[in-house]
Amino acid sequence: MNTIYPHGIRVGLALTLVLALAGCKTDLFSTQDIPEEVKGIAKTSVDYALDAHLNATTEGLEELMRELYRLNPEELEKMPGATVDERVALVLPDRTYDELRFGELNSHRGTEAMQLAFEPRFIGDRVFALMVGIVSQMRIAYNDKLEFFALNRLDSENLENFANNLEIVRVSLKRRTGSDGQPIIRHEGDAQLLESGLPKPTPEQILDQLVGHQRVLVTITSGWRDRAHQAAVRTMGAVIMLPIP
Repeated sequence: MNTIYPHGIRVGLALTLVLALAGCKTDLFSTQDIPEEVKGIAKTSVDYALDAHLNATTEGLEELMRELYRLNPEELEKMPGATVDERVALVLPDRTYDELRFGELNSHRGTEAMQLAFEPRFIGDRVFALMVGIVSQMRIAYNDKLEFFALNRLDSENLENFANNLEIVRVSLKRRTGSDGQPIIRHEGDAQLLESGLPKPTPEQILDQLVGHQRVLVTITSGWRDRAHQAAVRTMGAVIMLPIP
């Protein structure tokens, strides 16, 4: 027979269960695994900062994908009847790493998909291949999380590698050309204006901003987060630290 506990006791029991597992070296919790009553307690200021960085990165990647399709409309036309919104929805904003496998890319993700995008013999949607590669790498760098709690942590080396690969993409957009000497994926064109009258960021500018976000996050995860978690240990009793494979 199920035992029914008062609300306060249920919160205490849930938190005790969370903390009892804090010595584990693996990430036992996804966002949905943490009881609603505990979520506010289980988040530190660092975790809110990580959420903000993840959201900014996701928004930047969506902006990049839409701008690349605007500059390379022939790539979208390779998928008859497809719209930019539909293609974006396949990748962002909350697709997990496991969901980023597509038959049209032979299930390539990460660097393989990014390299495929610039392969001269590839006849598929280059923008889609590039973005699948970038987003899947982002998911690895952010430990496939959609929200962060004190029981999660990130590996600064994975974030650094992600930032480096974004820089490689920025350079590749400029330097990788086809047999006609034109960029394989165009990154320049007529500027579009925002409602404010200012020009929209170019793919190069968006990538620069994304790299900047990751560099800041490397600093956070290599120093500030550790100090915050030490404080959490003193106040909450324990914390899980999770390396990214």
